[in-house]
Amino acid sequence: MRTHRFEKIRLGRAGRALTAAVSALACCLALTACGFGSSVAEKEGQPSSPSSSSPSSSSSSERSNQEVTNMIRAYDTKPTDPLTPGQAEDSSSTRIVDLIFSGLVTTDGTGKWTYDAAKDIEPNEDYTAFTVTLKSDLGFSNGTEVTSSSFTRAWSYEANIANKQPNAGYLSLIQGYADLRKKGVSETKQLSGLTILDDQTFVIELSKPCLNFISLLSHRAFYPLPDSFYSNPQAFAKHPVGNGPYQFWERTASSITLVTHLNYKDVRKAKNDGIIFIFYTSSIKAYQDVQEGKLDLLETVPSQAYTSFMSDPLVKNTNASGSQVTMLVVGRKQKHFGLDDEGALRRQAISRALRRTAMISQAMPNLALPATDFLSPKVMAYTDSLSGGQVLTYSSVQARNLWQKANKIKAWSSKDVITISYDAQADNPQLYQAISRQLTKVLGVTVILHGWTTTTAMIQSLKKQTVNGFAAYTWRPNLLLAWDFLMPVFSTQTLDSPAINISGYNNQEFNVILSKAITATTGSSASNLYRSSEELLLQELPAIPLFYKNSFGVSSLTVRGFSLNWNGLPLYTQIRRIPQSS
Repeated sequence: MRTHRFEKIRLGRAGRALTAAVSALACCLALTACGFGSSVAEKEGQPSSPSSSSPSSSSSSERSNQEVTNMIRAYDTKPTDPLTPGQAEDSSSTRIVDLIFSGLVTTDGTGKWTYDAAKDIEPNEDYTAFTVTLKSDLGFSNGTEVTSSSFTRAWSYEANIANKQPNAGYLSLIQGYADLRKKGVSETKQLSGLTILDDQTFVIELSKPCLNFISLLSHRAFYPLPDSFYSNPQAFAKHPVGNGPYQFWERTASSITLVTHLNYKDVRKAKNDGIIFIFYTSSIKAYQDVQEGKLDLLETVPSQAYTSFMSDPLVKNTNASGSQVTMLVVGRKQKHFGLDDEGALRRQAISRALRRTAMISQAMPNLALPATDFLSPKVMAYTDSLSGGQVLTYSSVQARNLWQKANKIKAWSSKDVITISYDAQADNPQLYQAISRQLTKVLGVTVILHGWTTTTAMIQSLKKQTVNGFAAYTWRPNLLLAWDFLMPVFSTQTLDSPAINISGYNNQEFNVILSKAITATTGSSASNLYRSSEELLLQELPAIPLFYKNSFGVSSLTVRGFSLNWNGLPLYTQIRRIPQSS
């Protein structure tokens, strides 16, 4: 059997994870008599893979002939969600799920959709029905085939309220969704709007027309699932089986390792041998590891390096306009800041007390732009001239007037404080110190800052609804559609996801406008409706937009192909290690 040579790279804390992964891969490669796909299936506790003629059983000869020298070490924080399409919400989890699974379509680095598992998706004349034709020879990493039912059964499971899947709202346009959201519904009931014609063809019928439905299909809520999922979803989430460019290999306390899925041949085919996601609790340590060649990818930069990373000779860098929106979001049921008249006035006062441009210049130079709405300048519906948009501009006079109006409803006492919690692992404390100073100066209030020491701690606190006051929160959208900037964060459909809809915002008028926008028959009418929904948000401000965050990060000098996509994540499949001369 051929001996496999592994590239020698410097090992530290991050490198030890690479050693473990390479050891695991070496063991895997030794099982050539059984075949790579078979060994993975047995490790997962699933039935053995079909023979090598199966469309998804990874070829042992192909794997054994490939020198695994091209593993990439990437930054992550510890995932808090199950690694399944219906349950992954936090960015640490979703980035992994999006590499393990593939949907009918995917998006490129600019956010435009392109076919992935689908060969064709043909809408009818009024965009209420879509006929899907799958590519042939699609397979899951356990050797089973991807067929029409892999999609329709997964979507029905996710939409069914009995299964408590937080991403279900993305399926709400499919006929029969409302029936599956009724209490007491059978756990096996299927979406009535899905009709299978054959193993490679099915029809999706919508309750209303949607011009952007094919774009929506790129969301992970529309990924397929293998039959093995349904016997034990909890066990599956610990070792998921997908159909994407990578397959899950190993999880430790400090990392998750993915290896290439050799039978994935589509648009996201990996140019590396796998990704090792290493869980960090310090962006400073992560940056140092990139400088020292112990970590390859870091899509954030510690605040200490904000002014130096673009000229740092020890890293490769990128910085471009992004699509993430950072907001101050009020926690649920907060004294003086409830979703009522007093709370709205106080949040408006806080917003008007902030000098956004000055804050960015001081704390995030050349890394952000002041927010003028809840979207992003990259979205078609974006405008900087919303009615009521002045609430996002500085005016100390107006801020004090609004605060006094709130005091007439309920007085603010000398014992009352404003608490702001932020992610100290990812954010610059100086930014929130500047906010604190401005609020004290303009409104005469006491501000208490609380920095969550890690991103994971922040997400756990949000999920447990233990936020006191405001949470500084950066929304990383999944789709470059106005709907995905607004629905997850403010819709009634996400009330059961307190780490997303942090404020518990529940406004039926907003829901109706948003529903009309996603089903509008023209782009211009959709944009107008999205703007109307934003203008409603500006009145109540369940979240106070602060700035649009750039996409910036660094890579080690030992990889090539590093870039960030439209929402600030690395294009993992495009990154390769630069061969070292012997």
